[in-house]
Amino acid sequence: MPQPPQVLYGFEHETMEAKVRSFLKLTPAERIKSMMEFMEFTRALAQANPRNRAQKISRTVQSAKRRAR
Repeated sequence: MPQPPQVLYGFEHETMEAKVRSFLKLTPAERIKSMMEFMEFTRALAQANPRNRAQKISRTVQSAKRRAR
């Protein structure tokens, strides 16, 4: 007796192709809304943990030239 096909549920079983297919089924307005919500989410994450932000190191031109030698 053949076994019925196994259906896997969950985020970890979803392929990139399936994600793209489901995204392409959305209307253009829904796609834009989805992208905007994702950008807001990532901005909120960055603001929640300021240590994640890159530290900019500023030096004068003279000190940068000395280090290059």
